[in-house]
Amino acid sequence: SFCLDPGPLPGVLLDGTPLADIIEHFADARFIGVNCVGATGMSEQVRHLRELLGTERAIAAYGNVGHADHEGGWVNTDAVDPERYAELAMSWVEAGADIVGGCCGTRPATTRAMRNRLRGEALESNPS
Repeated sequence: SFCLDPGPLPGVLLDGTPLADIIEHFADARFIGVNCVGATGMSEQVRHLRELLGTERAIAAYGNVGHADHEGGWVNTDAVDPERYAELAMSWVEAGADIVGGCCGTRPATTRAMRNRLRGEALESNPS
C-alpha cells in the first residue's frame, strides 16, 4: 500500500516517484493499496491506479478524514462525518477500488457507515 502525494498529479509517491515507474515490481501482489490520502482526493488516485493495473489485481483504498497542515497540525474535512466518509468510499468503489477502509481520523462509526452503505449497494444490485 502506498501513501501518495496529494499534489496535482495522481499516482506519485511522496518522494516524487511515479507509481507507473515501479508498479511492475509488484506483479505478484494480490492487491495494490493507496492509504493515508485524504478521503476527498482518493477517487482520483484509485482511478489512476486502475488505469495502471487494468482489471488484473484488486485495489485497496484507505483514506484520511483530513490532512496535515504546514505547521504540523491537522485539518479535518467534511469526511470527518462518518456518513460523508461512507459516501466518498462509494465513489472509490465506482473509481475501481475493491477493498475500502479507513486511515487517519476514522473511527468505528466510520467503519459502520461504510459497511451499511456497502450493504445497501449490494442489496440494490442483487435484489432477492
